[in-house]
Amino acid sequence: AKEARMKTRNEQEVEKRKSEAEVSYLQSCALLSEETDTAKNVLAEHRYRPDHFKGFHKEKVQHIYNENDNVIKEKYERCVQEKEHEMEWAVHQESVIRQMEEAEIERRRHMEKENQTQTAAWEIQRLEVQQRKKHMEKDRFGAIDEGFFQGFGQSC
Repeated sequence: AKEARMKTRNEQEVEKRKSEAEVSYLQSCALLSEETDTAKNVLAEHRYRPDHFKGFHKEKVQHIYNENDNVIKEKYERCVQEKEHEMEWAVHQESVIRQMEEAEIERRRHMEKENQTQTAAWEIQRLEVQQRKKHMEKDRFGAIDEGFFQGFGQSC
């Protein structure tokens, strides 16, 4: 039984050492770590092997974050500028509409004035036509008035 206990203890120690070695290997293994230099090509450092790519360096990641923040800030500023432009456009449109309404009111006033002038002219013409009709009715049978005979015997 002592031998069996020793054997199991030895097996446990061997298993423990294997486990520790495996943990140590996994902690230092470039395959499982986030060591980004393993992705560099040996012949050209500016090129990366896509099958070994582990991500970017912390500086590069921070640079990407900063660029994203700048993009968000620019987008916000562009949105603010667009809103300001839209407000200016709305004010301009209101001004144009007001001017058009004033021009339309002025046109209608002018048309009303022209209509009144035309109506007055027609009334004058109607009265002249009535007077002419009265005068023609009076002279329709060739009436001779006093002025007709006064012109006889005088030279031109």
